Amino acid sequence: TGTAAPSSSNKQLVTAKASSSTSAPKEKNEGKPAPASSAKKKKKKKLSFQDSLVKKMFMTCRPYTVKLLADELKASTSAIEFCFLSLVDKGWVIKKEFSSKSRTKELYWANQECQNKELLDILDLVPAQQISKSKQ
Repeated sequence: TGTAAPSSSNKQLVTAKASSSTSAPKEKNEGKPAPASSAKKKKKKKLSFQDSLVKKMFMTCRPYTVKLLADELKASTSAIEFCFLSLVDKGWVIKKEFSSKSRTKELYWANQECQNKELLDILDLVPAQQISKSKQ
């Protein structure tokens, strides 16, 4: 007949090809350590406008007027004022009004004493208590 049963040498060739194809992926990973599933990198989420405003104020540690922040962040003064409403309510920003005979001026400071967990996450900071625990 035209088709003969595969001989033992053909069987060995087929098994050699199968074993070489299964060992190929192992060779790729031999020099590299296996990725740890528990040590996955955190995806950095894109900062919202409010988060970038808070980060700017906390990292510079200086008072700002609405107009100055609007110029630095390239945003409108109404957007800055709208964010300040919620930030002052949360206690993350302190507002101080200075008045003279002719005009009043409002300055905004970042509240450096605020230990809110959400704020610390935005700023990528670790609470001081956690630092002291890790030193011990």
